[in-house]
Amino acid sequence: MAPEVSEGVVYSGHCADIFSAGVILFIVLSKHPPFYKANSSDQYYKLIMGNREDLFWKIHSKGKPKGYYSKSFKEFILWLLAYNPMERPSLAEIKAHEWYNGPMPTPEEIKDEFDQRKAILLQENYQPDSQTPSGTPDPLIYGAGTFRSLEGDEVKIEREIAQYVPEFKRYTQFFSTYDPEQLFSALALYAEKCKEAKFDQNCYSASIKSSEENEVEIRVN
Repeated sequence: MAPEVSEGVVYSGHCADIFSAGVILFIVLSKHPPFYKANSSDQYYKLIMGNREDLFWKIHSKGKPKGYYSKSFKEFILWLLAYNPMERPSLAEIKAHEWYNGPMPTPEEIKDEFDQRKAILLQENYQPDSQTPSGTPDPLIYGAGTFRSLEGDEVKIEREIAQYVPEFKRYTQFFSTYDPEQLFSALALYAEKCKEAKFDQNCYSASIKSSEENEVEIRVN
């Protein structure tokens, strides 16, 4: 967001868009933003405001190959990210700039670059599948139907699926094609290892406490 926008003053949409384009361009090349917020309190943007561009680029060049940022790119980005909107370039000036008219990668090179980035992200975010609980839990705990208890009495449990109401601010939601009984069977097996668990006999709802601090409410809609 351009500084004049965050400051709440009257601003030119054109100038603000030029600033935003500069931020996006920096991210595309650097794989990280140039700063957190464009104001004098930001540890990076204040270097641009204070004419300490040398330190700005020194910080952002850490961990990158020597010469990663070309002289023309540095000049171009600082022009786009100028604090004063009137000091930013026009579209005509952008198109005439040396960096803008420099060498361009081929579509194949662009695809290869993003394929490599995707592979790195997938590797970093990979998590092996967790083990599915095995065994047969007591159906009297979670099941729906007519069962015979240990005392020999018949116990009838009928559960209804509640109407689905999106409540994104309050709950974490996931969707599954599994039958509710299958889900509750897995929950019951997990609950056997927990400190405390309660399964509602009227609807597919359960409360599982794994410790004194951690309690989870689960509901199937």
